[in-house]
Amino acid sequence: RLFAEFENYKKRTSRERVELFKTASQELMTALLPILDDFDRGLAEIKKAKDKELLKGMQLINDKFKNTLVQKGLSEIEVKAGDVFDAEVHDAITQIPAPNDK
Repeated sequence: RLFAEFENYKKRTSRERVELFKTASQELMTALLPILDDFDRGLAEIKKAKDKELLKGMQLINDKFKNTLVQKGLSEIEVKAGDVFDAEVHDAITQIPAPNDK
């Protein structure tokens, strides 16, 4: 009986550890997304400055950052303006009040 309890304990702690790592990775990815957006906006501004060497260096860093996120399980989804919002796939980033029909 003691052996069976110990085996159940090992299985439970193993599942909890896996769940903890999964949750931690998800939280980290969520925290990095706004930084990725800022990086993209920064690259757009650097392109306007026409400094080719700076742009090349920043694009290398950006590519490395994105590749690392992909290796850790993050994938980009294509969303176009006017697409239907699907709560299973999309996250709302802002709220806009609906127009009144008065």
